[in-house]
Amino acid sequence: GGYVYNRSFQMAKRDAIESGIVRLERSMALIDTRLNEVESIGTQIALDARVGNLMSAQWPYGGEQYYEMKALSDNLANYKLGNRLIREAFVYLHEGAFISSFHPTADVASFYGKLLQFGEQSYEQWRQSMLEAYRYAAYYPESSVMANGFRSQVITYVQSIPIGALNTYKGAVVVLLDAREVKALLAGAVALGEGWAYIAEPDGTVVTGFGVPEPDALRSAMPAEGRGYEELTVGGRDMIVMRTQSGANGWSYVAAIPQSVISASVAYIGRMYVYTMIVTVFVGLLIAIAFSYTSSRPIMNLLRKLRSG
Repeated sequence: GGYVYNRSFQMAKRDAIESGIVRLERSMALIDTRLNEVESIGTQIALDARVGNLMSAQWPYGGEQYYEMKALSDNLANYKLGNRLIREAFVYLHEGAFISSFHPTADVASFYGKLLQFGEQSYEQWRQSMLEAYRYAAYYPESSVMANGFRSQVITYVQSIPIGALNTYKGAVVVLLDAREVKALLAGAVALGEGWAYIAEPDGTVVTGFGVPEPDALRSAMPAEGRGYEELTVGGRDMIVMRTQSGANGWSYVAAIPQSVISASVAYIGRMYVYTMIVTVFVGLLIAIAFSYTSSRPIMNLLRKLRSG
């Protein structure tokens, strides 16, 4: 019985690990597809003729440029409506022009902190982070951002413009991705309430995730790359930590389930073993009693005859 239980536990663990990695890869494929859509939208915005006209126009802008900013703002709203992952999209230019679906302006500094703010950054800090270097399809980890006066958790996508202008770029296309939507796609990797998961960049920076107790310690314990798993003790619990890696962007996808979940799935085998042992002992006792009675009958008959003698 003990052998059968141990074998069943090992088989259940192997199946849980393999199915867990498959679910993790399925979540990864869905997120990769959605990110590919975002990058395609970012490229479309970057190549919009109105963006090109605004980058080449003389400063300060005149009536024609303000008209193009309004038309571009309306177009950005369409991208947001057509993709649930996109929380907001906007174009930011060196001169201070800011075109979003909710507000086009040639003086973003005047309303930064009122309608728009990234974390606790000042306008100058944010401006430097957007424009200090050329970005190509770059992602910033989940953070709190206020857009149109409402705060939300977002993952930020940045594409410098013009695309390919490594030393002469004039601004950036920025797309804010709803972190809740990404987590919902990632949640398919584990059963709700029974594990946790996160996504990390190649350098180990956590992009987003849920329920992760010790991401720094876990990253050092996981394989450097590729598909695999580790059995770790995290927060006093024995966990199976699974990992796979995206070929599209090199991001690592990590998910964990408690070993107790596997133990629970094969607990019925242990109970069956105990019940079987009880029934076996009880039946054995009945057979022993019956056998003892049958064997003693001739002796009892002989004793009765001697007494009646």
